[in-house]
Amino acid sequence: MSATFNNKREIGKDVVLVTRSQDPNGKALLAQALQNFNWTPLYRMQTCEEMVSYFYNTNAEFVGSE
Repeated sequence: MSATFNNKREIGKDVVLVTRSQDPNGKALLAQALQNFNWTPLYRMQTCEEMVSYFYNTNAEFVGSE
């Protein structure tokens, strides 16, 4: 995820900022979820593109970004 900066904002508009937690407990829970996830479908896919897409989409679901 890369940050972008746009200097041309309309005055009075709300700006939404998203920050990710650096909580060690959250990192441990993510690591545990990834370890316990059933990755079998990933290994059965036919193309590298399918595997990469599946991997990224699965991880995005774990961290809550889509």
